[in-house]
Amino acid sequence: MILLEAREIVQRIKSDLAGRVSALGHRPRFGIVVVGENPVSEKFLLLKEKFAQEIGIKTRRYVFDANISTNELIALS
Repeated sequence: MILLEAREIVQRIKSDLAGRVSALGHRPRFGIVVVGENPVSEKFLLLKEKFAQEIGIKTRRYVFDANISTNELIALS
């Protein structure tokens, strides 16, 4: 049986990604479009934002009411 040390692997991946982000010469941004409210999605998004920040990526949320239409969202882009 092979025992994987997940924390060590995750740390190596984060370190590698942070180095790649740093080498870009600018700080990229991860845009998140949120439509409506969902507590499960909120936890997921917090984890993604934390990971992005740990590797040097800015995050920005674009939050909209649940009743916004697809066409309205597209018109905003």
